[in-house]
Amino acid sequence: MDHKTLENAVAGSYDDNHAIRTLYQQVGPKILGYVMNNSGSRADGEDLINSTLLKVIENLRAGKYKSTGQFQAYVVKVAVNIWHQELRNRKKKPPTSSLENKDHDSLAENSEDEIYWKVVTEKKYEAMYKALDQLRENCQKFLKLFYFEKKSQKEIAGLFNLTPATLKQRMHVCRDNWRKEAERNLSK
Repeated sequence: MDHKTLENAVAGSYDDNHAIRTLYQQVGPKILGYVMNNSGSRADGEDLINSTLLKVIENLRAGKYKSTGQFQAYVVKVAVNIWHQELRNRKKKPPTSSLENKDHDSLAENSEDEIYWKVVTEKKYEAMYKALDQLRENCQKFLKLFYFEKKSQKEIAGLFNLTPATLKQRMHVCRDNWRKEAERNLSK
């Protein structure tokens, strides 16, 4: 599906249910898989799909979408941005639980689940940090500046006398290598 079909649906000149359903079928599984591989549940993924479709329609109506490539890639990028914002929000406010309404068995079960997920998450972080140390020195510097010191790619490019486009390519390679190293560390 291209953005024109969805734009026509939004404008009412095309069957909007068909267009949205088609887009949902094309990108829904990608978004769901992304969320489930990045600290989310199936319910989170389904919520994100709906939020993404609403945001994409909103952006189309507001004329914010600039056709620069594949429309599905744009939709997935919107989903990733929304999900990252959700994860940042979750870090800022701890989850609330009403302990008064739970019985002892469910508390014990939840505690076991929480411990399990904490261990899994801790192992993932350990693998990521170990993988970062295994990368080439420049990759380590790029990634640390970007992810830990929150420098923009433009700032990092300036520090290394690179064009932003060159840095973007190198960052892509570095991230791929980082992910592969982390996966190797987790499988050991």
